[in-house]
Parts: sequence; C-alpha cells; structure tokens
Amino acid sequence: MTEKDFDVMVISEKPRVSGKIAEAIGGSRVKKKMFYGNVYRYETEVNGKRIVVVPAVGHVFGLKQNSSGFYYPVFDLKWDRLPEVDRKAEYVKPFLDQLEEISKRAREYMVACDYDIEGQTIAYNILRYICKLSDNEIRYIPRMKFSTLTSEELRRAFQKPMPFDLNLAYAGETRAIIDWWWGINTSRALMISLRRKGINKTLSMGRVQGPTLSFIYEREEEIKRFKPTPFWKLQVKLLIRGERVTAGYEKPVIWSKGEAEKIKGESETERAVVLEVSVREAKIKPPTPFNLGDLQTEAHSKLGFTPMKTQRIAQNLYENGLISYPRTSSQKLPESIGYREILTKIFLQDKFKDLAEELLEKPYLKPNQGRKEDPAHPAIYPTGLKPRNLSLDERKLYDLIVYRFLAVFGETGRVETVTAKISLNKHLYILKGKRLIERGWIRYYPYYRVSEVILPPIKVGDEVRVVEIQIKRGETKLPQRYSPASLIKVLERNNLGTKATRALIIEKLFERKYIEGRKSIKITPLGKAVFEALNKYCRDVLSKDLTRELEEKLEAISFGKINKEDFLKEAKEKIAKIMNLLKEKEDLIGESLNEALKRQTTVKTGFRKAIEGIRKP
Repeated sequence: MTEKDFDVMVISEKPRVSGKIAEAIGGSRVKKKMFYGNVYRYETEVNGKRIVVVPAVGHVFGLKQNSSGFYYPVFDLKWDRLPEVDRKAEYVKPFLDQLEEISKRAREYMVACDYDIEGQTIAYNILRYICKLSDNEIRYIPRMKFSTLTSEELRRAFQKPMPFDLNLAYAGETRAIIDWWWGINTSRALMISLRRKGINKTLSMGRVQGPTLSFIYEREEEIKRFKPTPFWKLQVKLLIRGERVTAGYEKPVIWSKGEAEKIKGESETERAVVLEVSVREAKIKPPTPFNLGDLQTEAHSKLGFTPMKTQRIAQNLYENGLISYPRTSSQKLPESIGYREILTKIFLQDKFKDLAEELLEKPYLKPNQGRKEDPAHPAIYPTGLKPRNLSLDERKLYDLIVYRFLAVFGETGRVETVTAKISLNKHLYILKGKRLIERGWIRYYPYYRVSEVILPPIKVGDEVRVVEIQIKRGETKLPQRYSPASLIKVLERNNLGTKATRALIIEKLFERKYIEGRKSIKITPLGKAVFEALNKYCRDVLSKDLTRELEEKLEAISFGKINKEDFLKEAKEKIAKIMNLLKEKEDLIGESLNEALKRQTTVKTGFRKAIEGIRKP
C-alpha cells in the first residue's frame, strides 16, 4: 500500500475511552468500525485530516522469562504480547491485532492513554513493539493530557498536545522490571523451598507485599503481647436548673481502685459549687479535596466500601465522564478546571441545586487545598455531567465525591465549647458542653456530624444539686487490627506502593491466604510462617526502608535525575545477593512453611467438623 489510510492514529488505553475521544474531536462525523471479535475503532475527520482512534485494553504487553526452567535467581526477561505471557489474557489478542494492522496504515501517531506511569508504559510498549519506533522517534510523538473525559477537555488535549515524556515511560518500565525480578525470584524461592518437603503450592512475595505483611504481623504481635490494665473513672450526676448533666473527675483515669473509692467518699455532698466557667470558640476547617487514598478511606468509613471496590467504581465513574481521573495523589484543585462552570452544571442536578446555588452566589470561590500534589492530575472532582443509569453503589460514591467538592468551597465552621469546673468538697469535676454555632461547610457535607452537648445556663457561684457519684471500671483497649482502608493509609504514609497498586497488593495477600478478615485483617498461620521464615533468614525481603528507597529512585527516574540502566544494574546486584541468602536456607524455610500449612489445614478441618456437628440434628 503506497497511500496511507489515516493521517493520525490516536492510541487510547481502553475501548470506552476511545469512543469518548472520537466523539469529542470528531462530533457527528465519527464512524464506529468493527475489527473482529467485537473489537472496535473509531474513524473521523478533523480539519481535513483522517483520524482513527484505536483502543488498547490496559496493558497489552507483559514481561516474561526469556529462558526456560523454574529456577532462581532469574534476570533474563523480555516484553511479549500479553497472551504469550498469561494464558488468561487471550481476550487481548484482537486488540493487539487491530493495533498492529492500523499502525501500518497510519502516517503519524498520537498517544491518548491515561497520563500516569501505567498509561505511559502502555503507550511506550505499543509505540516501540507495534509501531516499530525508536526512542528518539518516540520522544517527539504528541500525547494528549486530560484529567476528565468531557468533550471540552478532550478537544483541548487533542488540539494542544504535549510531547511524549520518555522519562515517565522509563520509570514505568523500570518499575515493571524491578517488580518482576523481585516477585518472581522471591516467590520461586518460597515455592522451591516447599517443594523440598514434597509440597507443590503457589506462593508469592512481591516487593511491596513483604513490607505490607510486616505491618500486619507486627500489629498481631502487639495484640498478642497486650495485657489489659484496669482503670477507674469517677462521674457525678448533677441537677442544674431542672436538667440532669454528667461531669467527670479532673483526672480522666485513676489507676487505683482504692484511690477512686477514697476520692468518691471525700466527694460525697448534697450541693456542689461552680468555681469557674470558660467559653471558647473553635474553628472547623473545610475538608481538602479527595485524592484516591482519601476517597478510599472515606468510602470505607462512610459507605462500607473496600478500597478495591472504591477504586473500581471510581474508574467506572471516570470512564462515564462523571468525575476526573481518580488515580491521583493530589489534594489540590487548580483554578483551570473552572470552579464556577462545574458548580453551574451541578446546580442543574436537583439533588444538589440549593447547595450549588449558595456557592454560586459567592463573589469569589476558593477551595481549601491540601498539601499533597501530583504532577499528572489534580484532586478528584465531579465534572458536573448529569449521571444516568448508575447502580446504587455508583450513586453513593458519586454523591460522596460531589458533596466533598461542594464542601471544600464552604466557609469555616465554628463550635462553642463550655467548660465548667465544679467543686465537690474541694475535689474538682469538669462539666463540658459543645454546640455548633456556625455550620459553614458542614451544611454541604452530610457525612460529617458534630456531637453536641447542650448545657443549661450556668455561671460562677451557682450551687447545684448532686444526684449521684459513680465509679466506673474500664480496661485499656487492644490495639486495633488494620482494615483495608487503614492499611492503605499506612502504605501511603510510608511511601510504599503507588496510588493505583496499594489496593491490589492487599487483595493479593488475601488471595494467597496470608491474611483473612475483610473488616479486621488478621494474619493466617501461613502468612505468619512466610513472614517469620523471611524475617529470620532474609530480612531484606521485608524491608520497608529498602522498598521505600526503591520507590524514591523510581520517582527520580521519572524526573530524569537517575539513569535507568545504572539503577537496574544496582538493583540486580541487591536482588541477587538476597536470593543467594534464600538459596542457602531453603531446607529451613521449607520446613517452616510446611509446618504452617499443616497447622492451617488442622484449624480448617477442626472448624469444618465443628460446623458439621452443629448442623446434625
């Protein structure tokens, strides 16, 4: 073929996104063409140029071992078409075939994959392995940058593309290689150790899985070591102007029962005197915009969603054009997104009409910003597009995101706290009240509650009636086990994993039966054995510091501060050293894992028999 069929081939990450890009840039001129196996592309014309938008389906290439054999350490790998790497990825084949065919018929290429490390890696592999471009050619390929799938933003991104960021692609490729080296070698070390005991079982331990398991193990050890300590609290019930109120002793906790009883006895009186009353105002600042981690935490707390469920639903909302790109670390909303334009669109939705109208009446809109930034995307925000045909859970998450967006533009809330010091025979008891005096942003965010305690009028010198003095016994509480959401926050705080991978890492630990309990995560006997074996014989596999150091260097590659090849050479030497340590201890590791599997099987069998016994009449 001498004449090319298309002037520009636009490469997108997912089929649904391809359609939106085509409609935005081509309007009514878009033609949907089927390739085969229900795979589509979209053809249109823009300013006399023939454009074709062709989707990938996420990653279409994967890493695999270049040689054969189940051994470790192994470092010889290569990128290959995903169906050649994973037998479950046969669905990717028609997408690959279509990309290959259209690439031969296009004169130029443009990238429209998600603007993050994953999207850049997907595009980089398509450009070099399908379009057959060199790195020097790729650096000049235009790429669209967008954070929402609204027509306006997609058109802008198409008309004013950026150059392809090779450093970001190098960082993505390097992360994939490091994760493959780390995961394959450590997993094989565990499985080969177990095979020495005659057991074939799939085990895994990734670069971030190890530190994540460490957090869970360490919390479990805290719980095991915990010994509850008893304490006592003193409370007095008072009658003030006909209303019953409760005050607490000035020492919130008394560690001796004898001391508590002594104070109670000395406090016995019919009348108490108000010695001091102080009234203070406190500000409640508006919340910051959602990033992915904050959204996952809030959705878990307020909606009961797992982080993985939140991530999946948020991606659906994004692909439907309802919210901005969710896999972001940012807590900032730049003015360029158009605050007033978005609020005007939200105003057209009956559910938010009154709240949006209030904000639109403000002469100046300024969101409360957080500290965290993301060079790729702003914080999560609604586009204002009216949702249609959402599932119940999609609607819940969408509403949470909209209310949060409204709240960040609200005024500071104010609460008034009243503290009274009351004397019972020279022993001081503290009476506290709280009331909301200015709702501010809280009126825009129905998920936030202020627990008000309204006190009757009280002033210094008042004598109040003592109804009853009580001693209440308590105990120090066990450290709480992690929930999936709180574990994600710990990983985020320690700079382990990425915003897109943290929920997946936790799911992998569940899948491998290393942990259990979806609301309160507990380590299993197998997870405990894997941790203890690695901790005893090769602690680096679990090292939070080493994993964090790798993350920081990967970020430096994305900014062009570190050379990819130098970093890979250094990492390879470290991983080889770790694997050699594991190889020396295979017998001991295998024995430890074997014993744990026996214990886990015994526990499950005993539980099953107990259940069967209950069911028998």
